[in-house]
Amino acid sequence: MYAVNPKYRELDGEPVFVRAADLPTVPELAVICTPPATVASLIEEMGTLDTRAAVMLTDGLDIAQKAAMLAAVRPHLLRILGPDCSGLLPPTSA
Repeated sequence: MYAVNPKYRELDGEPVFVRAADLPTVPELAVICTPPATVASLIEEMGTLDTRAAVMLTDGLDIAQKAAMLAAVRPHLLRILGPDCSGLLPPTSA
């Protein structure tokens, strides 16, 4: 698990990377919790790295920002869960 944030270099003793492109390995899953205006460019960056899926915690995207996010994922076949989502909970069998 890696943290990406342009403002910090360390979080709880672990390194924080300025950009996703700086990560030592390609993440299989991205958990995105950034301001709405940064979502599309971050999704584009993750897709370029070949990240396969993202959970979008960010909420408050307007119609144009959602359209930009979807346009950014299409060329890369990156799967998105969200926006305004905290994940997927499978049903349990009784």
